[in-house]
Amino acid sequence: MLGALRAVIAGGSQPNDDLEWFIPYYQIRNGGLGRKLQAVVLHLLK
Repeated sequence: MLGALRAVIAGGSQPNDDLEWFIPYYQIRNGGLGRKLQAVVLHLLK
Protein backbone atom coordinates (compact mmCIF):
# COMPACT_ATOMS: atom_id res chain seq x y z
CA MET A 1 0.00 0.00 0.00
CA LEU A 2 1.50 3.31 -1.05
CA GLY A 3 1.17 6.37 1.12
CA ALA A 4 0.63 4.63 4.44
CA LEU A 5 2.31 4.22 7.79
CA ARG A 6 2.92 0.57 8.69
CA ALA A 7 2.60 -0.25 12.37
CA VAL A 8 3.37 -3.60 14.02
CA ILE A 9 2.89 -4.75 17.60
CA ALA A 10 4.86 -7.86 18.51
CA GLY A 11 2.51 -10.63 19.51
CA GLY A 12 2.34 -13.09 22.32
CA SER A 13 3.58 -16.63 22.67
CA GLN A 14 2.36 -18.03 19.34
CA PRO A 15 4.28 -17.75 16.05
CA ASN A 16 2.86 -15.13 13.70
CA ASP A 17 0.94 -13.58 16.59
CA ASP A 18 1.90 -10.02 15.59
CA LEU A 19 -0.69 -7.35 14.91
CA GLU A 20 0.00 -5.33 11.78
CA TRP A 21 -2.01 -2.52 10.25
CA PHE A 22 -1.61 0.33 7.79
CA ILE A 23 -2.70 3.91 8.43
CA PRO A 24 -3.06 6.01 5.26
CA TYR A 25 -1.12 9.28 5.34
CA TYR A 26 -4.26 11.27 4.50
CA GLN A 27 -5.80 10.05 7.79
CA ILE A 28 -2.72 11.19 9.69
CA ARG A 29 -2.80 14.62 8.02
CA ASN A 30 -6.53 14.94 8.77
CA GLY A 31 -6.08 14.18 12.48
CA GLY A 32 -7.19 10.56 12.22
CA LEU A 33 -4.09 8.98 13.76
CA GLY A 34 -5.42 9.27 17.31
CA ARG A 35 -8.75 7.67 16.39
CA LYS A 36 -7.02 4.86 14.50
CA LEU A 37 -4.67 4.12 17.39
CA GLN A 38 -7.58 4.13 19.85
CA ALA A 39 -9.38 1.57 17.70
CA VAL A 40 -6.29 -0.66 17.65
CA VAL A 41 -5.88 -0.46 21.43
CA LEU A 42 -9.54 -1.35 21.94
CA HIS A 43 -9.07 -4.32 19.61
CA LEU A 44 -6.09 -5.48 21.67
CA LEU A 45 -8.05 -5.24 24.92
CA LYS A 46 -10.79 -7.60 23.69
